[in-house]
Amino acid sequence: MIRRITLLILLLTLAEPAQAGPLIGLLTGAAGFTGAITIAGIATTSLGFRLLATVALSAISRALQPKPKLQMPQGIRTQYPTAGGVTPQTFMLGYYASEGNRICPDYTFGSAGGTPNAYLVKIRDFGDVPGMSLGRVMINKQFVTLAAVAHPDYGFPVLDFREGTTDYAWVKYYDGSQIAADPFMLAQFGADPDYPWSADMVGTGICYAIFTFRYNRERFSDDPSLRCEFTGIPLYDPRKDTTVGGAGTHRWGTLATYQTTTNPQIMKYNILRGITLPDGSIWGGEAAAPDVPLSVWFAAMNECDVVANGETAPQFQAGLEISVDQEPADIIDELDKTCLGQTFEAGGVWKTRSGAPGLPVYFFTDDDVIITEEQELDPFPGLESTYNGLQATFPDPNSLWNPKEAPPRYNPIWEAQDQGRRLIANIQYNAAPYSDQVQRLMVASVNEERRFRRHTLVLPPDAAILEPLRCRQLDQRAKWVHLQVV
Repeated sequence: MIRRITLLILLLTLAEPAQAGPLIGLLTGAAGFTGAITIAGIATTSLGFRLLATVALSAISRALQPKPKLQMPQGIRTQYPTAGGVTPQTFMLGYYASEGNRICPDYTFGSAGGTPNAYLVKIRDFGDVPGMSLGRVMINKQFVTLAAVAHPDYGFPVLDFREGTTDYAWVKYYDGSQIAADPFMLAQFGADPDYPWSADMVGTGICYAIFTFRYNRERFSDDPSLRCEFTGIPLYDPRKDTTVGGAGTHRWGTLATYQTTTNPQIMKYNILRGITLPDGSIWGGEAAAPDVPLSVWFAAMNECDVVANGETAPQFQAGLEISVDQEPADIIDELDKTCLGQTFEAGGVWKTRSGAPGLPVYFFTDDDVIITEEQELDPFPGLESTYNGLQATFPDPNSLWNPKEAPPRYNPIWEAQDQGRRLIANIQYNAAPYSDQVQRLMVASVNEERRFRRHTLVLPPDAAILEPLRCRQLDQRAKWVHLQVV
């Protein structure tokens, strides 16, 4: 069951090891709860501090928190082609789309039907980490079909622009594993007086495409627009590594063993361990393997792979384009939104969870609560921090990857409980290009938001060993029974 999550900080006060004081806990009532623990030395990095500060918020509250940087755009990140050699490097994870980066001016050459410069060549850089696989191609805001047999120079003909036996558009794609410059570009533009294409223009580690168009006024009345889908870079899945307790040939640091994935927890794991760029630099956390304990991360990854009821796809998937000037914490926030997830760091160790909490690991009753300390029950928040409905947008592949509004979630009963007001939260699921999944996330999030009851209690010292995201169960005879704290 999805829980109401509140801003929860459990403060552990220690006079000295032999005289550990009580644990001050805030318990959110109803079906379940979430907590965070702060002690000396926790959250020593900005990434850890930011994630720890949000670990105890509801899914809606976390999504609505103000960000220190500019918000991520709605829909796909690159909705217009960028240009220039100083544009930050990018790459994609999971299933996503982009218009790419214009890495050089367009070229023209040749003649056809008496028209000079009848061929137009556009080159787009779509990712600066190797291994991205090209999916569907969009030209002039429509998906097109590529022929099965490639032209020796131009690449795969676009069947939608074929007239009889004459082709008017071609696509050639390199996935970053190339070791030589494109022979057509080298032969055709090697002596270009303005922008010569030289033999060292290999694009090592760069995923790029060459689009060639033949002049046709009816087909191309304006400069052709381009957008492409991709399966993101291969990632390490420790569940497929026999040497760490998994089963398979994956090995950390051996990129050739990696595979593509849409699992958001695998993406987060790789971000925390660090993603290697072609120049040898690392984007991400560079956490050591022991600092990302596999027992926890295996469970979170497996939860994402569970097939949703009535469907054939995993319940939690993700996809997004990352620019290396973005903070890893921002990306982890987005990925957590796709899997009802939470991530925190305590003492240099990273823990996470997907979906609902697990079984309780700590049980206590009224007799365990330290009654000499202050206790508090907050049954309802104020209307200013209450929501009874949810609206959301997400990048929709079926809408050419433009941002689309999901069907809103309203509840007349909750509106009546809130003095007849419709209190709507708006969330952007920027990393969830899956319409059915977005609907499930919305239902879970708004239901979670309606679990209001919150307790503030002081627990005995033996509760000090408990970590955030671990369940506790309270058998409270006087009020409510079997409350869980996460």
